[in-house]
Amino acid sequence: MGFVNPKVFKDIKSYTKVEHFIDDNVRLDDELKNFYSGPAENVKYTKIEINAPSKFLTDDLWISSRAPLKTYYSSFIAQHPLINEILLLILSSIITCVMTGWIVFRELRSKNGILKLALIGLSNCLSIIGLVIATVLFRTKAKDKNIASLLNEIRQKGYIWKRRIAVILFFAALPFLSFGVVALPSFIREIVRYGGFRSGDTMPIIIVYIIPLLVLAFVLFIKRIKVEDKSLFIQLKSAGYSSWSFNPKDKMKFIFVPLFSFSFLAISWLIIKLVEFTV
Repeated sequence: MGFVNPKVFKDIKSYTKVEHFIDDNVRLDDELKNFYSGPAENVKYTKIEINAPSKFLTDDLWISSRAPLKTYYSSFIAQHPLINEILLLILSSIITCVMTGWIVFRELRSKNGILKLALIGLSNCLSIIGLVIATVLFRTKAKDKNIASLLNEIRQKGYIWKRRIAVILFFAALPFLSFGVVALPSFIREIVRYGGFRSGDTMPIIIVYIIPLLVLAFVLFIKRIKVEDKSLFIQLKSAGYSSWSFNPKDKMKFIFVPLFSFSFLAISWLIIKLVEFTV
């Protein structure tokens, strides 16, 4: 019982097979219940098979209570699938983002750039929407020092934080709005069929239509620019800056997101295969 490590001597080494197992639960016959007093769930045990000719059984088989390190690693992988999925998602996202960002963004090919790319990669854990938001908001080109005073004035007027919130809310509502457009014919058919809304339709309609539309209305409200401040945004655009992220415009961002998506699938597959091989 448990994970153990047999000290297999040389004569029987080629004839011996050692395997470690975990059973979710154990059911015992009545006559064995008094003999076995261990746990009934997540039971660990070691199976030792020796198929050697009797003439090779020249020594005692000693068993150490300490199993090989790889056994604990394999059991952790088997017993904690959710934790491993999260860790693999984080690892795959960071590796993919650093690799693709290093290729696409020339000015991020430095230690600080790698750290920034790693942070962008973490945003992929919030789905592709999180990655898009982070890519839009993160700066991938060097700042122009000549417009520092202009950006400071825009910041003092509250436009920067308002527009960043607007970007986040817009991309958060976008999947719901897209699904709502696709599902709209089905909703209309149900309304016609039943002569109105059914009681079970209320919550989906609120989630898919009402809340996203309210969010979109709020986005349109906070993105407004006062008449006296429009000249600030004209200067910002003429300097090659985005009026949403307030960073230098970078067309390479449009290449980065699809390249990341394809690379992420390939790298995730390779990492999973590597884990399977090590287990």
